Amino acid sequence: GPWTYVRELFNRAVNSPFHNRTWPTICGNQGRGCFNPRMVQRPSDGKWILSFNAPDDLATYNANGYYFMGCDSISGPCGNGSATGSTVKPALYLCNGAEDFSIVENGPTAYMLCVDRDRKLRLEQLDGCWCNGINVGAIGLGGLQYVEGEDLIQTAEGWLLIYGSNCPYCAGTDTSYAIAASILGPYTAPAAGRRRISGYSCGGQSRTVTEVPDGTYVLIDTWHGGNNETTAQLRLEPLVRTAAPLLATPDGSPFSTPAFEPFTCA
Repeated sequence: GPWTYVRELFNRAVNSPFHNRTWPTICGNQGRGCFNPRMVQRPSDGKWILSFNAPDDLATYNANGYYFMGCDSISGPCGNGSATGSTVKPALYLCNGAEDFSIVENGPTAYMLCVDRDRKLRLEQLDGCWCNGINVGAIGLGGLQYVEGEDLIQTAEGWLLIYGSNCPYCAGTDTSYAIAASILGPYTAPAAGRRRISGYSCGGQSRTVTEVPDGTYVLIDTWHGGNNETTAQLRLEPLVRTAAPLLATPDGSPFSTPAFEPFTCA
């Protein structure tokens, strides 16, 4: 930072294409909020795509709670009503819920990482548009259930899965990890207690992992413990590896140091 406000990313006055509902109804006080925005750039044409979840669609229509919007630029505007954008209610098969999710880029291919209705962690490949699922992927990554704030990044050691325990709005939960050689897994997490990067995530919950030229950061929602978290702040914590192996030492000896530096929370 400091961050500078530019604009709202989409025009709230242009209705959703799904049942022609208004965004204030879906995302506002009448609905259940809109969360977890993700912005990725499709390499085939350079188009920026915004995605987010809207749980009211699941509660009202038993439909997946996600939207994808094409954007005029990385800072918007996006969706119907913008110059070059559009709004899509995606067709999804493995990620057909409304929970936390992430869009994971792997060259020309994108995947949706999600927690589905069975509370299992899943990965669904997206089509060439990066706006619909194709019913190809993996279910039950790392044997994990009831997790949130999940994200995947590719590292020299493999695909690193970052996640936290299912603890909405609580004042601090863990940030943990698992690792796999392939994006589709299988994912292996260290033994309990060793998988944690942070035990309380600076009084919040991990949300996503952001890679920028000066390093890799975990974005954290710093909840304050209430049902209305609109005033909760965001923080960025560096994700820094130590010399310790992610899973086990070659000779099977005990770990001497954690795999990641602790969050500073300063």
